Amino acid sequence: SDDSKRQNLVDSFAMKIRSSSGGVDERFSVGEDKKTGADRILDMKIIGEEPQRKVLVSRVYSVNIHPRKDRILVGAGDTKGFFGLMYLDDESRPSLLRMEPHSRTITAIRSNAVETDQMYTTSHDCTLRRLDLTRQEFITIREDAEGDGSTDFNFIEPRVLAYCTSRGYVGVVDTRDKKHPSWENQLHDKKIGSVSVCSKTNTLVTASNDCTVAVFDLRKVNRKSTLASFSHGRAVSNGVISENGQSILTTSYDDTLRIYSTVKGNWKDKPRVYKHDNNTGRWITKFKAEWYPQEPGVFVCGSMKRPHGLDVFDASTTEHSIAGKLMSEYLSAIPARHAFHPEMDVLATGNASGRLCIWTTSRKLAP
Repeated sequence: SDDSKRQNLVDSFAMKIRSSSGGVDERFSVGEDKKTGADRILDMKIIGEEPQRKVLVSRVYSVNIHPRKDRILVGAGDTKGFFGLMYLDDESRPSLLRMEPHSRTITAIRSNAVETDQMYTTSHDCTLRRLDLTRQEFITIREDAEGDGSTDFNFIEPRVLAYCTSRGYVGVVDTRDKKHPSWENQLHDKKIGSVSVCSKTNTLVTASNDCTVAVFDLRKVNRKSTLASFSHGRAVSNGVISENGQSILTTSYDDTLRIYSTVKGNWKDKPRVYKHDNNTGRWITKFKAEWYPQEPGVFVCGSMKRPHGLDVFDASTTEHSIAGKLMSEYLSAIPARHAFHPEMDVLATGNASGRLCIWTTSRKLAP
């Protein structure tokens, strides 16, 4: 029966995920070359016999690659609440599993290196959930009874999350205590599209539809203690702080990507500005530029220009333009959402038809 086939698939997935080698999947390890981060990204190729895998029912809205290094696990969420899991045990034909943990758009997926068999999702259905990869079960961590949809979240530490909502609130929840958030404050009058955290510098960053990006000290997050606020011409869909806590990358509907920097702990409102078409329209998921974790100052963003691909930027150069465009003959639609593995040479991209592509620089895999 269909039920027994699905259970066999779930059991097979669970067995593969449990059988951790504890080592590193050398197929995707970062090569020891002298190329810049931008050049390494531009060298990436799509892998697999079926380059664009149909993983989800509708438009891809969120993508995440689990940070574990012995297995490549890619999670993706769509606009109907479906979650797809891709496991690269065989790069030519990766294993796929689809679930429906939410009733509305899955707005964000995150995972951390400590919880090797867990992934977290949040949705416009006002819930934040944790997926046990071995049991294929979702557990509700947070649910808002007043209908305030979750838009994003990020880890402060492995089991402590900062989340943001469509009504402008930010809160912190400990996943070991599902009953109450540690705190919740309204930081913006309009929707917050993203929340980003750098625990090294105790910094929290929000991006809002009120056209601002705000910076806070994690130890004292409220409107009266804003460290900095940066105005944009239109709504800001994303604001992500760098791993070292020294730069913030923003994506705005005013058709700019901006980098704000701190000097001796003081944030400067003199950004480096890149002109970029961010008006994706109704049928393409809004762009969110993301840092390349292997090298500071390098970042990527979806592109409205043909041929389809990802625009690659390098802030270490003096040019205020793209360093190049990551393209492939296999791309049939705009890769609006994307995620890097934090330590391996792997990139996942998703498009409006529910398809995922996996990219790597590894010459062991890519043709």
